[in-house]
Formats: sequence, structure tokens, C-alpha cells
Amino acid sequence: MASEHTHSQSYQALEQLERDDDIVEPKNIDDDRPFMGCLLRYRWTLVCVLAVALVFGIVELLLHELVIGGQDSGETGDYDIPAYGRIEYNSSKLRGFVSLGEDGFLYSPSGEQFRMAGCNIYWLGRDENVPGEVYPSAFRIDDALQTALMMGSNVVRSHTLGVSTGHPHALVTGVAKDGRLRFNSLAWAPIDYAMDRARALGIRLVIPLTDNWWYYHGSKMDFVRWAGFTHERHEAVCARTHDTVEAKACPFYSHPRVVALFKQYVRHVLEHVNPSTGLPLTQDPVVLAWETGNELIGADAEWTQTMAHLIKHELGAKQLVMDGRDLVRDLEAELPFEAEYLDSTPDVDIITEHRYYWFLDSPARAAAARARGKAYVVGELDWTAANFPAAADLQGYLQGLAAEPAVTGWLWWSLFSHKDQAGGFVTHDDGYSAYYPGEPGTDAHRRLALMRREALRWIGDSVPDPTALIPAAPHILQASPHSVSWRGGAGAAHYRVQTRPKIHSCSASEAEEDPRAAWRTVCEASACASDFGAHSGVWSTAWAAVPPDPVSTAGATGVGKVCYRMQAIGVGPAFLEALGATTLKHDLRSAMVARNVVVSSSKARKIRWSKRRQGQIM
Repeated sequence: MASEHTHSQSYQALEQLERDDDIVEPKNIDDDRPFMGCLLRYRWTLVCVLAVALVFGIVELLLHELVIGGQDSGETGDYDIPAYGRIEYNSSKLRGFVSLGEDGFLYSPSGEQFRMAGCNIYWLGRDENVPGEVYPSAFRIDDALQTALMMGSNVVRSHTLGVSTGHPHALVTGVAKDGRLRFNSLAWAPIDYAMDRARALGIRLVIPLTDNWWYYHGSKMDFVRWAGFTHERHEAVCARTHDTVEAKACPFYSHPRVVALFKQYVRHVLEHVNPSTGLPLTQDPVVLAWETGNELIGADAEWTQTMAHLIKHELGAKQLVMDGRDLVRDLEAELPFEAEYLDSTPDVDIITEHRYYWFLDSPARAAAARARGKAYVVGELDWTAANFPAAADLQGYLQGLAAEPAVTGWLWWSLFSHKDQAGGFVTHDDGYSAYYPGEPGTDAHRRLALMRREALRWIGDSVPDPTALIPAAPHILQASPHSVSWRGGAGAAHYRVQTRPKIHSCSASEAEEDPRAAWRTVCEASACASDFGAHSGVWSTAWAAVPPDPVSTAGATGVGKVCYRMQAIGVGPAFLEALGATTLKHDLRSAMVARNVVVSSSKARKIRWSKRRQGQIM
């Protein structure tokens, strides 16, 4: 009752306030309950505020469903996307499209038979190998593609340029309530950059559109879940089974809702416009082929033809279509290959298989494909001792492929780049990863050298442009009186470390004009300066072949400073030296490091051939 009486008094007082305009401070209203009094006085203001907030909330919800559901969510979480430079579009590098002839051969835009040799770099669009890094840096993309070119690659296959689903940083993050996919346009940044870099180097790309396996970059299981199939048995038949017949029960290939979601995704990818070219990807010659998926188990001819028809006819893509079926397991299940399947997929141009452990008669498979008017490619090749016990076995296999005209090409698995920081290469533990050119004297070094030679023969470029063999200059990161660390350069077998006293500066002109500032080589061997082994990316007087004495040298000048310079030594018909390497100075008195002081002299930048042959030459 007391509470009702108090509230009654409050309302009466409030009515009095409303009648009397001269009263501006209602001190007599519920003095014992000031909050309630304030609330009662400003009730209409609060109602208006709540109404406006409700309206804004509804509008925001509608916009959220409209934008995220149908177009773009821009989801990145707290992750900062790396900076990617703009690469000027040069259409002369890759003119026109590779096409399939009626004879089952591929032809270049100039009408010559096109054969491919190259590698897989699966992580170009999104990475899993560096803690805290979602997208690879521009340096790592550059380093990997430049290395692929050095190895004779004219084609690179990369999963994450087309498979990017089911993660907040992927191209597709999920599905909205209205059934439309939620897109993330920010994830295009590394993909666009990788395509631009490949185009600039003259490398064509094979791009899968989904994956059979539920890896970090996404898989067909994402579309199955988004369509409402979340039972464990769906995961078993869609993402875990190795049995082709069992995999046919996966809704990915047959259920209309799942197929519609995947079609929506394919359309989104292929219709993307690259900002450098202004072209949709369907019209970009850098793409050699769209692959329906990676190692798809259970994909039948109807599903494959549906996707190939979508790519070629509904979306108007000018590129080829590669069948992403897991041919190895399909053959083990004795499913049709030579006639029925190939005849039922007229819009498929290339048949592929992945060669791991299992012995397959690749030339025979190629001949069967060509007989039905399709090209044949080994899409993934295990180059290691697990598949070929001796390097000679690998060489024999590659030469056997070369002898069979129906074999269009081979792409080995898989290439990795240098780290952004000191310490050699980004590593991966699947057992098939390659770090070119390999540590000298190792089996990996010999095999990578062999694959490079065979690739150059394969594509008819046995005498490549010498500039393609020039290793990239290292980037010096830190220096001290007795050590220097660096980020490696593509194709470098090892490095030459040089020091000199700093008279006035670390400029090239000072080294040329003042005899006291002559460069002194303190290391020139893989044992003391390379990207391999226990001391990768770091040189120190502790293991230097020719220990310097920078303190006494600096003392003789009376300046107390030292300059460092590093030069990348590559491998090829002769060793190449990139003399335009990074120079860095170290002040012994202040212990300050001035980074990225690059040699600017044209003489220092000049690339020269060295007639000396050292170590093992490729």
C-alpha cells in the first residue's frame, strides 16, 4: 500500500508540473526515490529514444541480412590484412587462352601444342603454416611464384585461389537465413595479388573450386552443412570415407539445395572482377583451367557435367574445365573411365590423376582420355623417395611421360617460400614439401635439380632466359658487430657475406672511391651462409669461414663503424651473382641498425655471369 501511495503522489505531482509551466525543478516529486521521479518526468523522451533505437535495430538487421546474405560481409575479425602492392596489368605476357583441339591435345593461343610442367602451391590465397598469419604476405607470394618460374614451371595449381569456404577469413563465411551465402570481399586481396603476380611472370593457373577433404581452406562438407545436413553420417560419407561407392551417398552431388549453394559459390568466384585488369575471372587468360574440385570421391558424370556446363555455358568462361574426380580411387572401384564417363562429360577438357604411392600406367590413361577427345594431366606428383625410391626412378617416370604425346603435363606437390623473417623457409610436415634449391649434397637437392631439367625440356625451353635464373637479393634484417640476419632470396643456393669499414657512409660510391672502404668477403659457402641447416638465415663469427675483426678494422679508421653487404649465389648453367643486394650498416658506438640501405650504383646492380663452377650445378 505504501508503494501504491507513493506512486500516486508521484503521478499527481507530475500532473501538477505539466499544468504549471513556471515550475522547472520538481523537488517535491518523490524526494526519497529520485530515479523514479526522473524516469517519470522524462518518460516521453525515453519512449522516443527507445522507438528510434528499435527502428535503427530493425534497419540494421534488414541490411545485415541483405548485405551478408547476398553479397558481402567483410568479416575479418581482429586480423589485419597484409598490404599487397598493385601490379600493372600487361596483357602481352599472357595473350589469349589455351584451348582443347579435337585431337585431344591442348594448344596455345598461337596454335602450337601446349604442354605444362609445374608445381602445386596450395596456400597462395590463404595459409595455415605460419602462426598468426591468415593470408600469405606479398613477399611470400612473390618468392614462391618466382621460384616456380626458376624451376621451369609454366603452370601452377593452387587450391586456395578457388577453395575458400567455412571460415571467418574465407571468401564465404557461412549462409544467411534466406539461404544465400555470406561473402567476404576482403579475402580477395591475396587472391587478386597472386593472380597479378602469376600474370606478370607468364605463369598460368589451375584453380580447384572445392575440396573433398575437410582441410583448413574449406571443402564440399561446408555446403552440405549449410544445406542442413549435419548428422555425423553425412560427415562420414562426405569428408572421411575413402570408398567411392560409399561417397556417392554424400548429398553434395545429388541434393538440389546443396547443388544450388555450390553453384552460387562457383558463380561468385568466376564472376569476380580483378581490380588490376577490370576483367571478370571468366575472361582472364591467367587462368588455364577451372577444376571442379580436388580429389572428389564419388563424383558421378551427371554432377561433373552439370558443373562444367555451368562454368562454360552459363557463366561463359573462356578457360578449360578440369575434372576434379579422384581418378585413383575410382579406378580401384572399377568404375567406368575410358568410355561411359568421358562420353557423358562433353564439357570437360582435362582428365587428371594424382600419383602417390600407387602405380598407375599414366601413358595408358592418357591415351584412353585422348581417344575420347580429352587431355590428360598428372595434377599432383609425389617427387619424394616414398614414391620413387631413387632419383633415377623419378627421372625415368618423367621421361616416360614426355615420350607419350597424349600426356599433357605434370604438376608436382608442393612448393614453399622463404619466411618473412630470418630463418630459411616456411615448412610443412606432409612429407612432400619442397624448398628450392634444396640443401646442397642432399637427395632433395638432386631431385629438385632433376625436376627442373625435365620441366625445361618438357616445355621446350632447354635454354631458358638467363634472367629467369638470377636469384633474388636477400633482405638484411639485423646486424651486430659479429653477426647479420636476413630474409632469403628466391633461388639462392647460398650467400656471400661482405664487410667493410664505414668511412662516411655505406654507399657504393664510397666503396669504389676510397681504398680504405674496400669490401672484404667473410663467408662464401653454404656452410656459413645459407637458408638451410641449423644456422639458416643467420651468419655469425662463431661459425664464419673467415672471421672478420670489425672492431679493430673500424678502429683503424678512427670512425668505429662497419658496413655489411650480402649477395645471393644461385645455381644454373653457371653460377649467377645478384650484386644488387641489400647493404646495411652497423654503428658500433650507438649500436643502432639502419635497415634497407640499398646499393644504388649501376655497377653494383649489374648482373654478371661467373665462370667459376662451384658445388653441384643444376
